[in-house]
Amino acid sequence: MDTDLAQLEHADTAHAIEIAPRVWWVGHLSRDGGIGTHVYLVEQGEQSVLLDPGSRCGFADTLRRIEEVIPFASIRYFVCHHPGPDVAAAMPVIDEMASRPDALLVTHGHTHALLSHYGLKLSQRRVEDHDWRLPLEDREFQFILTPYAPSSGSIASFDPGSGLLFSGALFGALTEGATLIARDESFSEALQIFHAQQMPSRDILDLALSRCERHPIKAIAPHQGPLIPERLVPSAIEALRHLGCGIDLLSGAPTDTRRLSRLNERLREITQTLLDHGATESARQDAYQRSIRDPLTGLFTRPYMQDVMERHCSVHDRNQAAQVAAVMIDVDYLQWVNDTHGRAAGDAVLRQVAQILRDRIRNTDIPVRFGGAGLILFLVGASAFGAMDYAERIRAAVEHHPFETPAGHQLSVTASLGVAIRHPHEPLEELIRRADQALCQAKQGGRNRVELA
Repeated sequence: MDTDLAQLEHADTAHAIEIAPRVWWVGHLSRDGGIGTHVYLVEQGEQSVLLDPGSRCGFADTLRRIEEVIPFASIRYFVCHHPGPDVAAAMPVIDEMASRPDALLVTHGHTHALLSHYGLKLSQRRVEDHDWRLPLEDREFQFILTPYAPSSGSIASFDPGSGLLFSGALFGALTEGATLIARDESFSEALQIFHAQQMPSRDILDLALSRCERHPIKAIAPHQGPLIPERLVPSAIEALRHLGCGIDLLSGAPTDTRRLSRLNERLREITQTLLDHGATESARQDAYQRSIRDPLTGLFTRPYMQDVMERHCSVHDRNQAAQVAAVMIDVDYLQWVNDTHGRAAGDAVLRQVAQILRDRIRNTDIPVRFGGAGLILFLVGASAFGAMDYAERIRAAVEHHPFETPAGHQLSVTASLGVAIRHPHEPLEELIRRADQALCQAKQGGRNRVELA
């Protein structure tokens, strides 16, 4: 696929447009220069997919474009990334039209609970019940949980074959004039204004961005605003990182959001300048708390862990089905690697263990650099019930991985793991302590094993 999307700049938006192999834009751009709403069709024969069907008033145009490519009856899956009316208001129309008994509404369970108020007859497929994946004819969609961005069950979809991220509300933009493709970095301000209004908080937006960044994105297809080609993906992510959100809360009256957004950005720049030029130690500590990634492993930092996991624990206290588990992981004999092959070799081993971890977790899980040779993985929701199986798969993957050092040596490395399942109302510190205690039992039992607290 041409990830620069330059060929789409002068495409005729009165008709369906192929934006990647077998992926079609079937949405519409406002004639009065307002927000474009994008609907996407993934042509897969009788297993075709429609993503974010859009508003009821615009669906007649979308249906006409769909049928330029395939009969409507060929669509089996209707994906809604979140329950907003700009995404899902056409679902009652679709519900009446969809005659095939195997047609499915594909959403997160929280979104389906809201869409159920439409009285839809379509059967549902909850992404969390199917390993966050949707196998298709020539590709497999991967779903990414982006909670509260902008609703509790919000998701994005990644197509590894084309490298397209179908991002729903994320990466939307308010632009002047209807345009299908972002041409340069000047659209970043429109991107920021949209998210400053739509996203509840900076932490929520940063979490959603970090989960999307785990995937090799070649282009972004949002529901509103221009599509983002590969060359602009890094600048789009950077424009949103640590963005001040919930800007409408700054005033109870109608506001000039563009002016407020610029003011908010200016305040952020002033704060950063103060930090850079030696502000108080407490301000430096606050800046440190905002750093969510460990530079060596790419895993989350302990301050970020504390903030996010306290929230997951609060949810678990209210709903015991929202289980939480902790898996403490320690690389066996890492000090020997450091002493024998040098600290660079030890760092390389730790980076590779972290990559093994990232490759085997779900989007909802939280991997953390806990300190030294220690990592901790928090499993939340459905995955927590299989914590021991997760831990054993990680242990086996480490044992069989050919570790490479910077000097070209190949090492055999093992890891010991301790698992603890959280009790209702158990403090996070106690959960971690029990996982660490199980890890000690694994090491005392001979290492390269998993123990349950």
